[in-house]
Amino acid sequence: REASDGRVLLDRPCRHDELGSLVIFKEMVVCDPLHRQCLLLPPIPDDLAASAVSHLLIERNKRFAECFLVPSSDDEEEETSFRVIWLLVLQTKPVAAVFSSGTGQWQVLSRSESLPGFLLSTWKVWFMSRHYAHGCFYWVSGSSEKLLVLDIRMMEFSMVDHPSCVRFLGDDVAIVEAGQGITLMFVPKPDTSRLIYTVWRNNGGSSIQW
Repeated sequence: REASDGRVLLDRPCRHDELGSLVIFKEMVVCDPLHRQCLLLPPIPDDLAASAVSHLLIERNKRFAECFLVPSSDDEEEETSFRVIWLLVLQTKPVAAVFSSGTGQWQVLSRSESLPGFLLSTWKVWFMSRHYAHGCFYWVSGSSEKLLVLDIRMMEFSMVDHPSCVRFLGDDVAIVEAGQGITLMFVPKPDTSRLIYTVWRNNGGSSIQW
């Protein structure tokens, strides 16, 4: 699935959901070649899985799911500790859980019943790409209205206004770290060479304005 901090996250289908389509609940293994360790993660908690399936039945299978590693931070207790996030983006809200190697358990993140601007971004085109910068994951929508943000320090979701620039729906962007806690967003300009782009900089670490 991906690699981060020298670890590799693998997954495979373990069962089909009740809708008989793409599997959202998978077996996951984290391998640490340097320390010669592999850990099979426990299944997603039953209450979260049941809630997700019920929402899928209501929303007629309109969702996006992925799992990914959380980058290590300076306050990690051990060099071999890690976290994995399982995310399900439903039509009405994001639902997620985080696994910690320290506790060996999944913890359900706060379920946001309402995120301003969430439906505005998801009913047209699903979030298509994930980026990480300065303690936050950013999901870029196929629309150019909002970004979905997960602050891994607070483990909270929020919606951020997309910079006021024009881009093709579904066009790739890049969100990267810069110095002094600044986050940059590179946006290719439509109808021009791919080498020509606009760079948006957030205001000194705040993820509210660009």
